[in-house]
Amino acid sequence: MKEVLITIKGTQDVDGEEEVIELTTLGKLGQKDGKWYITYKDHAFADSVADGDVAGGDPYDSGPYEYGRSEASDEEPDEEAAAQADLLQAAREEVTTLLKVEDDRMVTMQRTGGLRSRLTVEKGQRHMSHYDTGYGELLVGVFGEQIQNRLGSKGGSLYMRYTIDVNHSLVSRNQVEINIKEAGRQVCPN
Repeated sequence: MKEVLITIKGTQDVDGEEEVIELTTLGKLGQKDGKWYITYKDHAFADSVADGDVAGGDPYDSGPYEYGRSEASDEEPDEEAAAQADLLQAAREEVTTLLKVEDDRMVTMQRTGGLRSRLTVEKGQRHMSHYDTGYGELLVGVFGEQIQNRLGSKGGSLYMRYTIDVNHSLVSRNQVEINIKEAGRQVCPN
């Protein structure tokens, strides 16, 4: 695998409200058995938690959350504070993202470390998974609308468009644009 500069732009549309997240980081690019592999340390999650932006949490975070009563008090536990504490703890741990790209057909994203998740985007297919929030289990679906793979040995680009639904109700429309350049062949951004 070779070291590369990775620029990621993610756009999420929830009920007509669009949020854009951008990340530039060093990572690695390699090919094995006809599949491309991209790996990088995901600092965007830790940065968003540090900035206090935990409301837009990843539906594939490390949950479930466990809440307990304080022995010193009969008060109900503050579940929101407990969830935020769990997110802060996850942000302190290193998160590694691995993308496996199979032509223009399928992309699998796997996160390990402080945030564990697996997301499969397959063109024209809906992948289902059960997700335990700590409050109950949700059925989460990911439908792949479009994948454009322009990766090569010197870098390239990857584009994905997909939707996420929970219990068969649309939650968001998503686009991810990834551009990759060989490290050392360009000027790093500010």
